[in-house]
Amino acid sequence: MPRKHLDLGNGVFIGWTQAEGKRIGGIITHPNPKNESGECWASFWFDRSMFKDDDKRPVWEFNGDFEKPTLSPSFQCTDCGFHGYVRDGKWDPA
Repeated sequence: MPRKHLDLGNGVFIGWTQAEGKRIGGIITHPNPKNESGECWASFWFDRSMFKDDDKRPVWEFNGDFEKPTLSPSFQCTDCGFHGYVRDGKWDPA
């Protein structure tokens, strides 16, 4: 993983996403040995402001710390079922 990604442990990384110069969410990369690449990706948002026309899009609660993030609720990949929590900058498997 490139250095711009935050290593949460257990093979899980976050790459922060931006819109208009502001961080609004991220992409979680996690292991999936069944994929040819060995990984899966899942996006999340904690700022809905860029989705003015869609207030149904899910958002996560975020503690505001980009080095040791806590995000809620948990993450579960719809492709592979990988499931866990981001707590205090670490991946906590469910």
